[in-house]
Amino acid sequence: MLETTKNETQKIKEEYKSKLQAFQSQKESMEQNLSAELEKVKSLTDEKAKLEDRVKSLEQNITTQTDEKGQLLGKVDELKDKVAKISTIAKEMQRTKEEYSSKLLTLKSQKESMEQNLSVELEKAKSLTNEKDKLENRVKSLEQNITTQTDEKAQLVSKVNELKSSTKKEIEKITQEYNNKLQTLEAQKASIEQNLSNAIEKSQQSIDENRKLKKEFTEQKTALEQELNSTKSQLQELKSEKEKAIKKAEAKQTLLKTFSLTNVQFKRGSGELTDESKSRLDNTAQKMKEYPNFKYEIQGHTDKSGKEEFNIKLSAKRAEKTKEYLIEKGIPADILTTKGFGSSQPIADNETKEGRGKNRRVIFIIKD
Repeated sequence: MLETTKNETQKIKEEYKSKLQAFQSQKESMEQNLSAELEKVKSLTDEKAKLEDRVKSLEQNITTQTDEKGQLLGKVDELKDKVAKISTIAKEMQRTKEEYSSKLLTLKSQKESMEQNLSVELEKAKSLTNEKDKLENRVKSLEQNITTQTDEKAQLVSKVNELKSSTKKEIEKITQEYNNKLQTLEAQKASIEQNLSNAIEKSQQSIDENRKLKKEFTEQKTALEQELNSTKSQLQELKSEKEKAIKKAEAKQTLLKTFSLTNVQFKRGSGELTDESKSRLDNTAQKMKEYPNFKYEIQGHTDKSGKEEFNIKLSAKRAEKTKEYLIEKGIPADILTTKGFGSSQPIADNETKEGRGKNRRVIFIIKD
């Protein structure tokens, strides 16, 4: 964009130089052929200086706009960096989430394995209980046999007592082992449940944090996108304003050149336009139609002959006559204003006939 702006500036300079060379050639031709046009060349030289000042002003404006553009592009780069950082944070969050999910699956698998082991141990305990019941039933059967066999009662009682004592100790031993294993399994189950609860709580916290970070990321992303769109809009507006300024400057240069060649003069003491002046105004009116967005002030001037009060009225009349002629040629009345200056702003010597003729004139001022 900066290169394009420089090219456009260079193009304006080259066009201006080309126009200046044409003007210099025209000036030399006029000096050789018409001594009466010397003062007009001086006036054109003044206009040239004004145009050069205007071009310099435009170059300064373009430089300022280029700096502003550079600052805006810097902001765009900063916004891109922020978006990249937020994307990195989002990836880290996703990786953390996946790690927690993997740990949670591992804990669930461990829980299922421990539950299976607990189920196996419970089955063993159930089997021992069944054996205990069978032994008790067997003891009862033996006791019934002892009551029916009186002769063997004493021996059987002794054997039964011994059997009871041995069976009781075995049952107590089995019961103790079962209770110990059951307590161990219960403790393992409680530990697993606690670990699982902690893991679920941490996972939930991680999920909440991820949701919060995701929300913040979405909000920041939206804000950055809005800021980026705003910056793009500002860049577009600056570009549009720059193009309008260049077109406006080019239009003014064209109009100023036309006005510099529109030498509207009047007969002494009269507000009547000459045929030559009307011909020049025809060309001026055509150029005004090509650039309808400007407004103009028509300034009337006289030589120093007569009283100044009369000269002021005469200069105003000459400006009005010029305005009326332009309106007849299709120029809207609301873009034209007039003003008479009398003899207060001469451009030539009022002591000579030629100088007074140049001072009886009308000039055009462009008003934005």
